[in-house]
Amino acid sequence: KCDPKDGRYMSCKLIYRGKISCKDINQAVKLQTARDDIKFVDWSPTAMKCGMMVTPMVAPSGCSMSKTKKSVVSLVNTTAVR
Repeated sequence: KCDPKDGRYMSCKLIYRGKISCKDINQAVKLQTARDDIKFVDWSPTAMKCGMMVTPMVAPSGCSMSKTKKSVVSLVNTTAVR
């Protein structure tokens, strides 16, 4: 059983794709780290990392996903998983 409210995040990686500015990414990270409902472990001061790719996401042929010029994926590791 995994309930994110029961744990703390050890790390978070945000991977942005498409034409997006570093300023917008930094602003989004500041907003996320300032939230009270997202708690990180104390021993990981650099828990939030970001990556950027200028190339937009490409969906495989026959896929029902809509085309988009910008996207973001979040990968997290939490202590709530036991």
